[in-house]
Amino acid sequence: MLDSYTQLLDLIFPPHPSVKKLRGVTPPMFNCHYDLIQTPFAYALSSYQDELVNAAITANKFHNSKAAAHLLAGLLHTYLASLPHKKTWLVPIPLSAKRERERGFNQVQRVLELVNYPDTTVTSLIKKVKETPPQTALGRQERLNNPKGAFVIRKDVTIPKNHR
Repeated sequence: MLDSYTQLLDLIFPPHPSVKKLRGVTPPMFNCHYDLIQTPFAYALSSYQDELVNAAITANKFHNSKAAAHLLAGLLHTYLASLPHKKTWLVPIPLSAKRERERGFNQVQRVLELVNYPDTTVTSLIKKVKETPPQTALGRQERLNNPKGAFVIRKDVTIPKNHR
């Protein structure tokens, strides 16, 4: 049950429905939505069609919800714990400088930095060098072609020999 202060804040500053949907959701509750999906090109930790997962992604990306970022980091922690233990680098996909300024943060980097797993390092290994239209505005084939030429490996990041 919401306290009076929260109810008053909600009245003055109504939260986005995705943020509201996550209230009271604990990491163990959210981890019940972990459902590893393997495609030929990637893994998904849960279905985007899952209502709560969709709310967490939306709240993290567009509404600056640190609570949502913590929930998503928990899913990634669960995935990492299922793998054989070894040193791991987590590499956030960078936003363009313009988009990051507009948003104020990189939503993927935020999630990765919240992952608390042994021998895991977050590093900005790639850099976005070309402004691209948002993926949400594109059809499937355009989304596949949109990132081509947009990213490069940063030359100022050194990869230790034991990680190559």
